Amino acid sequence: MESLNEMIDMQTIRVSALANRVPFAVLFVEIVGAAVGLGLLALYLSILGRGVVSVVLAAAFVSVLLLITFDLDRPTRGLVTVPDTPLVSLRASMIPPPAAQAPTGP
Repeated sequence: MESLNEMIDMQTIRVSALANRVPFAVLFVEIVGAAVGLGLLALYLSILGRGVVSVVLAAAFVSVLLLITFDLDRPTRGLVTVPDTPLVSLRASMIPPPAAQAPTGP
């Protein structure tokens, strides 16, 4: 009975973790903020007469950070997924061992 309760608890935790999502408004503000920040960086570097390489590197870095944020927000798909290993191992531990053989003979 304890194993079954533990499995139900683990499944409940897993389902609630998968259901927790970052609101769309927050993701939108993050994208707009990154775009404005990169735009201001490009403007500043163009005023100074610096190269384009630093802006491209900063844009790539911010893009990777946004990709990771969006990927972590969707745990059932993408590069990072939530494994079901704890539930599988718990299920394997619930399989009872074979019963002992009955004694044969007098």
